[in-house]
Amino acid sequence: DVSKDISSTDISIMVSSVSAIPEVREKMVQIQRNISGKKDCVLEGRDIGTVVFPNAEYKFYLVADTLVRAKRRYLELKENGENCTLDAIIMNINDRDEKDSTRKHSPLLQAEDAILIDTSKLTLDEQIEKIVNIVIQ
Repeated sequence: DVSKDISSTDISIMVSSVSAIPEVREKMVQIQRNISGKKDCVLEGRDIGTVVFPNAEYKFYLVADTLVRAKRRYLELKENGENCTLDAIIMNINDRDEKDSTRKHSPLLQAEDAILIDTSKLTLDEQIEKIVNIVIQ
């Protein structure tokens, strides 16, 4: 289980640079499509709805205030035993958003047909409930 490792600060700092490499993007798209096969599935990522699965039946574009995102990340990192500051996390979030939204290949952007959900004031359970209610309508 690499869940803890891939969410570490060290990985987070490098992810934008690595994901900007066209060959990495192409291989990741291929892997993600192969993993999902022909099954219904839920995937999360910065280009899932625009590049990996542009024809997905449901697309959600989740946003939140930067400070809210930073506080969530801070709690996650502290829970994983990392030493960090809120200011450093805010800088990392802003830097990653800038790099990811301006990169040439697979930039971070909302798909035209994605449903925008601001999660700033929603708990995780409320976010899930909101999405499920849209899907089962």
